[in-house]
Amino acid sequence: IVVVTETSLDGEDIFDYSYRLASAWGIGQKGKNNGLLLYIAKNDRAMRIQVGYGLEAVITDAASKRIIEELLVPAFKQGAYFEGIDAATQRMIDLASGTYKNENQGKGKRRISLG
Repeated sequence: IVVVTETSLDGEDIFDYSYRLASAWGIGQKGKNNGLLLYIAKNDRAMRIQVGYGLEAVITDAASKRIIEELLVPAFKQGAYFEGIDAATQRMIDLASGTYKNENQGKGKRRISLG
């Protein structure tokens, strides 16, 4: 897990920039593509969790969104930057190691019988 904080994206798209950054730095284990990048552009109020393909099954886009909305944004609004980043990285570690269980898993899903 790599955490990068910058002042601004200077007009760059956060997805493209964070993807290029993670690729250029070679985040994660070679051959496993299991890197995680938490990118924060403070003045732009922009955050992104860039997940390597090897971890996409456990740290989904939905999980990344929840980490940002439930842990980072509230902490940052209170000026508790370290605490937010610490909580977010711990949640990513827990997800990757399988120790965190999604309390909302399965809610809102319907089973459809095919036969």
